Amino acid sequence: MFGKKQYYIIFVILGLFFYGICTFLRMTAPTILLNNITSLQMQFFLILYSLIVFTIGWALWVLPTKVLYTKWILHFILPAAILGSVLEYIINDQNKWLTGSFWSNLYDITIYLTVFNFFVLLFRNHRQDKVTERTHIVVTKVSKDDHFISRPSLRTGADELNRDGFSRHLAAMLHERINTSTDHALTIGLYGPWGSGKSSIFDMIEDKYIDRNKVTVIRFHPWYMGKDHYNIIPEFLKLMIHNLRNNDALKDESDLMKHLTEYVKYLTPLSLRPPGMIINFKEFNNNPELAKEYAEAQTMRERIVDSLKSLHIPILVFIDDLDRLDNKEIQMVFKLVRLIADFPNTTYLIAMDEEVVAKSLAQHYSKDYDINTGLKYIEKFIHVPVYLPQVDPAKLHKFLLRRIQPILTANNVVLSEGFIWEMLIQFQFSPRNIERLINIIQVHLPLLKDETYHEDLISLLAIKVDNPELFTFIYKHPKLFIGKVKEKSKEDEATLEQLRTQYSRLLPWLERMFPGLTGKSASITEHRHKRISSEVHFNTYFMYSVSDRKLSQKIINAFYEVLLTGNLDIAADVYKEMVVSSNLEETNVKLMWDLDDKREDLNFRLLTFLLEQFEVENIHSSVKELREELIRSLLNSEVANDALNLIFTHKDNLILAMQAYRSRVNELEIKRIIGKFIMTKITANDWINMDYLHAKAVFDILKEVEDLEDTRLRFKNWFEHLPVWKMASILISTSLDEELMLFRQYANLISFVPVEYIERDVKSYGKIYGRNEIKQALNNEEDPVKVILSYVHNWSYDYAEYSLRQMEEISAVWEVGLIVALQEISDYGLPERAAAIKLRFENFLEKNKKAIAQ
Repeated sequence: MFGKKQYYIIFVILGLFFYGICTFLRMTAPTILLNNITSLQMQFFLILYSLIVFTIGWALWVLPTKVLYTKWILHFILPAAILGSVLEYIINDQNKWLTGSFWSNLYDITIYLTVFNFFVLLFRNHRQDKVTERTHIVVTKVSKDDHFISRPSLRTGADELNRDGFSRHLAAMLHERINTSTDHALTIGLYGPWGSGKSSIFDMIEDKYIDRNKVTVIRFHPWYMGKDHYNIIPEFLKLMIHNLRNNDALKDESDLMKHLTEYVKYLTPLSLRPPGMIINFKEFNNNPELAKEYAEAQTMRERIVDSLKSLHIPILVFIDDLDRLDNKEIQMVFKLVRLIADFPNTTYLIAMDEEVVAKSLAQHYSKDYDINTGLKYIEKFIHVPVYLPQVDPAKLHKFLLRRIQPILTANNVVLSEGFIWEMLIQFQFSPRNIERLINIIQVHLPLLKDETYHEDLISLLAIKVDNPELFTFIYKHPKLFIGKVKEKSKEDEATLEQLRTQYSRLLPWLERMFPGLTGKSASITEHRHKRISSEVHFNTYFMYSVSDRKLSQKIINAFYEVLLTGNLDIAADVYKEMVVSSNLEETNVKLMWDLDDKREDLNFRLLTFLLEQFEVENIHSSVKELREELIRSLLNSEVANDALNLIFTHKDNLILAMQAYRSRVNELEIKRIIGKFIMTKITANDWINMDYLHAKAVFDILKEVEDLEDTRLRFKNWFEHLPVWKMASILISTSLDEELMLFRQYANLISFVPVEYIERDVKSYGKIYGRNEIKQALNNEEDPVKVILSYVHNWSYDYAEYSLRQMEEISAVWEVGLIVALQEISDYGLPERAAAIKLRFENFLEKNKKAIAQ
């Protein structure tokens, strides 16, 4: 922006400016401050002065991580201010050190504190710049000499995958929409798997078929909005304002820009209600003060709508990377397009992997993670679904050959005829995965071409790109793959079965790479050709297993180094650079692969960092997996007590403790401590407010760590004043197909929860006596748990009597589950119904002692 000379000139001018301010104050202040002050006034001003100095010092210390333009302030403006004030003090001050009036002495102290604080900040900035520079050098070294493809789009200038026809067709649909004046926005979904070329379609439409002079185009990436999903809506509107201002037809429309700017300020968080998918402009969790101005926000939105209607300016919004978001962020985008920014003459084109987005939404809206729930949710928001056609395999083959051949030629590598085609068919690569494969081959082939069999190496790299879990599986089970397991143990059989079921699609290719999977031993030829199936060469293939997105070990080591200093702010900056260099999942997987149980201090600091940077819930799965692996490692180490303290003092300690209890903890005492903490910490309100999965996990843990009577007493206290429906949802299914299972579930429920509490809540809700009543209640969309429990609470006693009658009349072997359930009904059921059942059941047991014993 400026040359070095210009910087010096501006620096001197700023210094003179601050010199002038201090001189002006010296001329005007004496008339105000010459009056004598009393001792009490002096004490007051000294206390006030100390508070101001402390506040300024604290603000300057946290400035580097909290304020934009930090380097300008700390490296430019602040030194100029200090230089000007110190020069003025040296030249114009007539009093010797602390020999003047009260105000003069206070000024002396201020000058010296300013200089001291400057040197402290100088030292801190020097250290921070050194770490940043070191990290920057690492990144530069990684990226300087390679020629990797890092575009999210396959924008190469040529239509290698024959997508122009599809892009032209979609653009024609957009033009028809754009040329039609409408009162509401249209939402078009472009569906395709990750890496299939959705971003490329966006680029092609935008570059070739959209006239920016006639249409305001907005390219929005919600994935860039940081970890706070509430940023998505205001950031989009800011981007919209920016793009509209660049439209020549709108330059004089200051009212529209003013309304949009005010609208951003008025906005507060919104919510979507799942039942019926009704959208409500209701919840204002973040800012209650703004929520009070809801009426003004609605008015502002109506003004924006009126302005856009009168202007007839079409707006086209491309929204990319929706499948990279978590469920909360996805909901926020849908709120944006269908509620907040549902503007006239606006078209949204949203790219997503439909299956990934549906699964993410199902985690929030479906108890059993049913993907159909997520698909129905999407249908409510996408007006026009458009599916990206599959790429012609021949085109994809040509695309791969054109990119891989220069690398093979440069490394003097020749592959057998047909290998590339067979690999392409086997792995079903997307265009994006092909480019990732090319990137990773560029890293590994030059390093390992002399030590490996080339087709095995490229196959292994293809597995790493296509299925990273299988890559790890191979690395962790070398004996299985090289045929060293002769007499298979139960564990070996389980591992082999996992391979056959979980990775069945790639099993033919794996058997080609590893003949040992079919029972063959490695031959001399395999050793000589350096095949991966040779025990001599297997580990060589994994020696340089760095990430395919330029995330090197050097950057990770730099992150570790900063982490060990304890400065989490700088560590966060380095971590962000790692994520930018690859992506969040690759970064965390690499960190997890790099875990060493012996590096306890580093693991502890990494866990502390993750708990500082991320929420415990609603985070990317890779973050959760890395955190869980760290917890497992630390709880099995010498610093287990420190790890427990970190978990127990966290604001979400209960959730973390549950995850820790479920981790693979070898030391029973540690597990006992965690279980005791959960027992002590959990309250009825905590449990009632948990989601289904967490509530069930707590229940399962309590069953493990408490005696039945203690657990029963706990639930007796809990449900004395709380409804039992939550417990019923955990123990009783909502299916009526399996009567015996339903009966056993009810009997299990009353063994934990006093039956009189169930009777209380069922009476309050209303008892149900027949299946027709159940059907009617469910048709009225009543809570299935309440409906089923109200039915089985009466029906189970009839079923018990029926079962006993059958057992008395028919000589047969009865299920243990039925016997146990009858015992529980006898012991814990409603006294007026259970008494007769108990007497009858005891008579049956007495008559059939031998049969039951057998």
